Amino acid sequence: MLRCNYIKIILGCALALVFSFHAFSGQSNIPLTVAQYPVFQQILDIYNNKSGQEWAQSMSQLLDPNVVSLSWSGQQTDTLNGREKIISYLNEQSTTYHKLQKNVGRFMIAGGGVGGGPDPYGSVLVLFYEASTHPAHQKPWVWSGCDIITIAHGKIVDWRVQEDTYMKKVKHPEKIHMEREYAIIDKFWRPVTTTNDKVGMAYLLDLKRTVMPTASRGKLLLKRMSPATEQSTWEPQDILYLNGLAEIKPLFF
Repeated sequence: MLRCNYIKIILGCALALVFSFHAFSGQSNIPLTVAQYPVFQQILDIYNNKSGQEWAQSMSQLLDPNVVSLSWSGQQTDTLNGREKIISYLNEQSTTYHKLQKNVGRFMIAGGGVGGGPDPYGSVLVLFYEASTHPAHQKPWVWSGCDIITIAHGKIVDWRVQEDTYMKKVKHPEKIHMEREYAIIDKFWRPVTTTNDKVGMAYLLDLKRTVMPTASRGKLLLKRMSPATEQSTWEPQDILYLNGLAEIKPLFF
């Protein structure tokens, strides 16, 4: 089934050990937490101001030789190892999706390097965006996505691409409604984490990394979810919004 869910589950926890979140619109007013690390600023500039082959070439220059990428392809997650394979993937994407562009609406910074030190070693840049393509002699279309990029020594060492593949490959909508996606982020994410935040996210990450049946993972996750949890999920009809466990549990667990 050609379907991808990027689920934002609010557990009262932040993304990682150190966290900073900002709305973003254009090049101006880039927050200090980004401006002090040129690679973060460079990536945001590439996403919002470059398209097609220019976007692919610019991102290729930031790849570490041993970079790893995970990309959701619609039925499975594809793993790419090494700079050359990822460059081929970027070129293929920019050719298949003419004038490909990813306009960032929200971004987050997390990781041990944020807030101190000259290099954001091990820091993570999370980009929520609206992607678009405009093929020749066809109508343009858009889809939503979230890229998670890990930086070390000024280079990308891990790049995870999650996109709504149904909208990208099948439905081809001219417009999607990202406002509620961003509203959930604005409502729940905070610039400063607490000890409980860190413990909660560590638990969630451990669950995702552990090989176990989906039902078993779901039961453990449900124990940590607040009754007021809000979730968005990519579905064939549109972005679906779920409020509270009463709505989330029947669909996913």
